[in-house]
Amino acid sequence: SATDPWQKIAALGAGKFFQVEQSGSAVAIATPFDAKLAELSARLDDTRRYYGSAEVRSEKDKKVATTDKLNSSASVASRARRATFNASPSGTNNLLGEGEGELIDDLEHRKVDLYKVDPALLPTPLRAMTIVEQAKTLAEKSSARRELKQAIGELVKQRSSFLKDEVAAQGGAAKSLDQQVFSAVREQAAKTGLRYKADAPAY
Repeated sequence: SATDPWQKIAALGAGKFFQVEQSGSAVAIATPFDAKLAELSARLDDTRRYYGSAEVRSEKDKKVATTDKLNSSASVASRARRATFNASPSGTNNLLGEGEGELIDDLEHRKVDLYKVDPALLPTPLRAMTIVEQAKTLAEKSSARRELKQAIGELVKQRSSFLKDEVAAQGGAAKSLDQQVFSAVREQAAKTGLRYKADAPAY
């Protein structure tokens, strides 16, 4: 049959063969929580404050500009999913970048002392402030970040519950691309000793 070569390729790569419907068969459900999550995602992005050499800050400015473009052009649903991931413990690196000089995160983890940072390394808006004003501004951004993550977390729970009910109402997602890929990855990961807690992918 026409699928035989593909099945052989999958077997040779220790992979799994499955057919994908022409429609893609991925689960794509809009929720009443997406717009608010997209808004909170942009506000969470706005809490980032990078510091370091002019070269480092220039690179971070490009990262911020890319995110701003994403927030203005990507679909509401994709921005909602991004908010869901970035507010999670595993999404922190995506939001801030591990070890990439994000001032608020470094202050919170006591990696840096604001009073000892060369003012020339600070983000431009902070340089004209007194040290007291800098500390106050950064503390406010830090507090805002915590509140945003909490608000996102609450909406994520509601969104997840909504999606679970919708998927069930549509007859389940056992044949969806999402579930097939997830099952294949989980099965292959198990052979290396990795175990997934979830029984299904998050949408």
